[in-house]
Amino acid sequence: MLTLYSTALSANGRKVLAVSRYLELEIDVRVVNVYRGEGRAAEYLAINPTGKIPTLVDGDFTLYESNAILQYICEAHGDFRLWSREPQQRGRIARWHR
Repeated sequence: MLTLYSTALSANGRKVLAVSRYLELEIDVRVVNVYRGEGRAAEYLAINPTGKIPTLVDGDFTLYESNAILQYICEAHGDFRLWSREPQQRGRIARWHR
């Protein structure tokens, strides 16, 4: 099962959760309120040394930065449904602007 560390206050965390739900993935959400300093707790820093959210844990693999997480779950768990197998199209999707 995937574990997502985030808070409902985080737009980046919400987009990871939205894509996970769209892909119908089982995801365990653990609330880390970085706005109250919870990202600096030793337990969380052991998971993500930057202390930021969101963070995704998939077995023994840990990933942070929301766009990297989105790409990973689309490739690893979403059968490329929201991503492309074609390099040029992936480049277009990854652009910040049109």
